[in-house]
Amino acid sequence: MRALLVFLLTSGGAAAAEWPESITTALFADADFTTLRPAEEIAQNWALLTEEDRATLRRDCAAEPVEGTPGPDAVARACEALPAE
Repeated sequence: MRALLVFLLTSGGAAAAEWPESITTALFADADFTTLRPAEEIAQNWALLTEEDRATLRRDCAAEPVEGTPGPDAVARACEALPAE
């Protein structure tokens, strides 16, 4: 278990493969992660996310997207849609 934690903490975007529902529903309009919400809605939802969720997004957007759910393409599109801080 400890090895898995070390891997997740050191492998960049690994956590992006396991975003919590609070993040995925804030960014995507569908369960398949193919349709991003409109920019205005993403900005509103960003403000409603917890600081922990926002920190997760900042970290994962700064890392190289990895396989998982949502997939690398969806993660990249979501990161591009985040409001500037």
